[in-house]
Amino acid sequence: NQLPDKYIALLPGSRKQEINSLLPVMIELVANNPNTPFVIAGIEDFAKEFEATGIPTIYRQTYQVVSHAQLAIVCSGTATLETALLKTPLIVVYKTDILFYTLAKFFVKLTYISLVNIILNKLAIPELIQEKFTVKHIESEIQQLFDDQQEARKKQLSDFITLQKLIGDKGASDRIAKKIIQKAMLFVNN
Repeated sequence: NQLPDKYIALLPGSRKQEINSLLPVMIELVANNPNTPFVIAGIEDFAKEFEATGIPTIYRQTYQVVSHAQLAIVCSGTATLETALLKTPLIVVYKTDILFYTLAKFFVKLTYISLVNIILNKLAIPELIQEKFTVKHIESEIQQLFDDQQEARKKQLSDFITLQKLIGDKGASDRIAKKIIQKAMLFVNN
């Protein structure tokens, strides 16, 4: 599949609930921005859902889609960390059942939802969660991150270098897991 020159990658998740929650907003975003190319990094399990969107979708090549993208809109999870390590600026999105979200916030006391922000211990990448996950908010972030000369984009890329240094190469998964557990335990003990 041929990728456009300058496009936004959409990663709507890998679970049915994520796809059902995130894909409708992404479809609306694409419809509102007909002059901006979008490409879904799709999972074949949901090919029917992706094909129904009319948005170009590429399967089994997520790293290629993300690494060549100008910007990525990514469902919260490990894909956010992978996107940052590929040095592609991103916006983290997530929406779930309000009851589940409320319970999760009560039991898991983390300041951020994105692995990138948790590891860097700051809001390095925008998090559009629950009611903030709207086309209007996404478009506002795109305006700040799409152009190579924008400060927010340069700042993200700089933070990704710091991120790479923090997690290193070998054993990165173990170090990340320990950092997250440490942060969660601090909140539990306080």
